[in-house]
Amino acid sequence: MARWLAALLRNEIMPPNDDDWLTVDIQIDETFAPLVDAEAIVAAVRHTLDTVGIDGAVEVSIVLTTDEVVRELNRVYRGQDKATDVLSFGQDDGGPLLPPDLPRLLGDVVIAYPQVAAQAGRAGWDAQDELVWLVIHGVLHLLGYDDADEAGRAAMWAMGEQILGRRAPGGPTDG
Repeated sequence: MARWLAALLRNEIMPPNDDDWLTVDIQIDETFAPLVDAEAIVAAVRHTLDTVGIDGAVEVSIVLTTDEVVRELNRVYRGQDKATDVLSFGQDDGGPLLPPDLPRLLGDVVIAYPQVAAQAGRAGWDAQDELVWLVIHGVLHLLGYDDADEAGRAAMWAMGEQILGRRAPGGPTDG
C-alpha cells in the first residue's frame, strides 16, 4: 500500500479542511463489495487531484464491475471487443463555464475488478494496491493524460508513480 494512503487511512494525514470540494460517487458490483475499501478509492482520487493541482469543486464517478460489463463498454465505445482493466469516460469537455457553485464533473472511471485481482498477482502486490493504481490511472485519463503512444505512456506512468509514491510494476522502463 502506498505510504500516503496508509497514513491517510490511519488519520496521520489530514485531508483538506473543506471537504465540499470533492464528490466521489462509488458504485461497486455486489460480488466485489466485500473486497473493496471505498475510503482508499476516495483517498486515491483526492491525492491524484491534489498532486496534479486541480482547484475547485470536482465530481468523479468510480464504478467497479465485471469483466463482461467492461468488455461490452470497450466494444461499444472503443471498438475493441476484449476485456480491459480500466476505462475512463471524460465529461469535462472544456465547454461553457459552470456557475461557481457547481462542481466540475470530470467523468467516470470504470474498473473490471477481476482484472484487478489477476494483475495484482502478476505484479506481485496486493489487490488493494492494484485498485489504487487503476483509480489513479483512470483519473489521470479524465484529466487529459493519454497513454496511446510511448511518450504519453511514459509521462502518464511517471505522474502515476509520483502520485503513488513508489514504482509501479509493469511500467515502460521494466524489462
